[in-house]
Amino acid sequence: MKHLLKTLAAAAIASAGLAPVQAWALPTLELSSGATTLTIADGDALDSNALAGAVTFIGTVGNFFLNVSTGATKPTLGSAAFPDIDLNSVNSSSAAGTLTIKFSETDYTGASKLKSDVGGTTQGEVSFEVYADATNALFGLGTQIADLGPFNGGAFSGVSGGVNAPSAPYSLTQIATIVHGGGQNTTSFDLQTTVPVPATLGLLGVGLVGLGWLGRRRTAAA
Repeated sequence: MKHLLKTLAAAAIASAGLAPVQAWALPTLELSSGATTLTIADGDALDSNALAGAVTFIGTVGNFFLNVSTGATKPTLGSAAFPDIDLNSVNSSSAAGTLTIKFSETDYTGASKLKSDVGGTTQGEVSFEVYADATNALFGLGTQIADLGPFNGGAFSGVSGGVNAPSAPYSLTQIATIVHGGGQNTTSFDLQTTVPVPATLGLLGVGLVGLGWLGRRRTAAA
């Protein structure tokens, strides 16, 4: 009997070792310029950021000789239920060219509205798109929830209205497209997509601050 149990246990362990492992998507950054495309998943050799949920690339892509690009999301920013995904980057080119930067993550579950806002500076032209994909695919282009730009020459900013997220689970993908002319040019930006803070919560926060101030005045008067 003991021999049979040992045999069954060994078989179970062997089967577990051969069982297929569930593959989970990781936050992933992609930079593409002409024939050169780099894809960096969280924790890859090209990822310079040790934080889980944050991916940083520092290096050269085509004519863009200086790129410091970071994508951050859950668990560093937000959570599955409260999405918060941010793409920020500084990109300098030595000659004319187009650079596309994408950041994507899967398995969001929050069904609230999503909004996007962006700000930065450019010596060329830059535009931004954000997608929520109901198939939960990495870099999936499902429902467009933001279309900002194009912005040209100098400082810029833009905000999208709140758009309903698709049924869970879904993926989010941010895309920045930078177009530079000849000579040396630089573009920098910060693009964030998140759940808007309800106005009622904002008013509640103001009220709590007011109550705290009133309490301090009463204590001082006593």
